[in-house]
Amino acid sequence: MAVSTALLGTTQVLAVKKGASWGTSAAVMGAGDGMSYLSGVANHSAPVYIDDSRGQVYSMDGFLGPVTCAPKYSYFLRHNSSLKVAPDLLIALFMGSATSVLAATPAYTNTYKFAKDTSGLFASIARGVMKLDGTFAYVEDVPSAQVVGLTITGEAGPKPLTVEVECLGTNKIVDDSGVNKTSTITNVTMAETANGVNWSQLVFRLRSRDGTALSAGDKIYPSKWTLSMKRPMKGDYTGQVHTVQVTGGPLPQDVIDAPSNSDMPDLSLTLEFPIHADNSRLAAQLKDTRYKLDITATGALITGTTYYQQLWQFPHLQLMTVNPTDDNNRLKETLTFKIHGLSAATADMPGIAEPLWWTMINKLATSALT
Repeated sequence: MAVSTALLGTTQVLAVKKGASWGTSAAVMGAGDGMSYLSGVANHSAPVYIDDSRGQVYSMDGFLGPVTCAPKYSYFLRHNSSLKVAPDLLIALFMGSATSVLAATPAYTNTYKFAKDTSGLFASIARGVMKLDGTFAYVEDVPSAQVVGLTITGEAGPKPLTVEVECLGTNKIVDDSGVNKTSTITNVTMAETANGVNWSQLVFRLRSRDGTALSAGDKIYPSKWTLSMKRPMKGDYTGQVHTVQVTGGPLPQDVIDAPSNSDMPDLSLTLEFPIHADNSRLAAQLKDTRYKLDITATGALITGTTYYQQLWQFPHLQLMTVNPTDDNNRLKETLTFKIHGLSAATADMPGIAEPLWWTMINKLATSALT
């Protein structure tokens, strides 16, 4: 019997391409389709309905039911120094809006506004598992995946911020019968592997929503933050979309149609502070004080006086919890906010009525959604 060689997680390749037709794979073959990532797989399951006909003590056969596919991936947030779209594409698909404007050659400003609806915006995702000899053992191909969750975490220290995306997918193909296979994923090249958005680059500014414009005097100094955003979306088994039957495989199975909104989004922001110094935030919670916040990450110089940048703007935050620790050491403080939109933009953040604008200055010269 031949001895098997274990596959290593370090040799995996991930590629993402904007899809055009739900249930049909887009070919992830371009140089801009690959991305560096930390972990993730396309979780796939299907219930087995047993044949419980009379005359048998235990089941003799089973029928595969509808497919559930829930891809989930995490990666470091980086400033994009090239035309490689994939990392920014996942963000754009979740946010639902993307515009690109020349800032200063070769720098571009890419703005992602939190859209009301992201229906029809999805991607094909392929994960290749490589052997040590450089060839691929197999490719995990998800024909269509809707990004329904995005979480950013970061804390003081050397590591870049981490992004985690959650998806609703159609199904997973691993037998090389799909569009993305071992013979094509070799064309994929990694995207950005440098230019991490590190904690030391971040500046936080917080002020009451109806106060004057944010300024240097509004800086705050958390040691950890978590931005959690979920879009409740649902796809139905309508009988219109099926898996493809392959030689020796099961009969076609139902997969979901293109997901659409099923409820309001769930948006929250948590800031953890290493010092609890007074009762000011506790009092603000009791008064239901509303806040506005911006977070800026400034990276290396691109050209002239233009730097890589990530900017998150929240025009309306409502305090949900203020939790100081209770122990014998230095007291810490955790604030959790509900993120809201506005009926009309404020003068301090002109044009922003959505819950969040996420603006990047980098070298991506086209909209991630084109």
